[in-house]
Amino acid sequence: KLKSYTCNQLANLPGEDSAWCWVKPTNDTKILVGCMYRSPSSSEGNNELLMNKIIRASELAGQNKILLMGDFNVKEINWPENDPGGGVESLPYKFHECIKDCFLYQHVCTPTRFREGQEPSTLDLIFTKEEEDVKNIEVVQPLGKSDHGIVICDLICEWRSHTAFRPR
Repeated sequence: KLKSYTCNQLANLPGEDSAWCWVKPTNDTKILVGCMYRSPSSSEGNNELLMNKIIRASELAGQNKILLMGDFNVKEINWPENDPGGGVESLPYKFHECIKDCFLYQHVCTPTRFREGQEPSTLDLIFTKEEEDVKNIEVVQPLGKSDHGIVICDLICEWRSHTAFRPR
């Protein structure tokens, strides 16, 4: 049975638009799950709070897995090329550095937002500690009149070997 509970250490930190919980898929596995939204008009102060929350989440998770997802509105970052697309004082650069400093891997490499008259952009992101933690990423049709596709993926919670260990 899947168990979950609120991560109060992150829920009580200042900042806008995020939700955090611990999920226990097995007795010996814990995953810190976060969902964040950063408005395109977010203040510099709120951007700093958001990045501080990501750093704190990485610290709290320790050796446990992290699944962080959301609409971060940093379209300037070219994730497949690992290029922040801005100068050292820009939000894209600072956000990209924050993710690198936390040793997080960003999985979504195709556009997730499609608006007529604008170039498609990758705004909806999924972060984990390991590249192998997420598989089968797919961006499907938006719901209703939204211009954001729905990002679907499989989270790998636990690896199991199908072969028995045999000492030599």
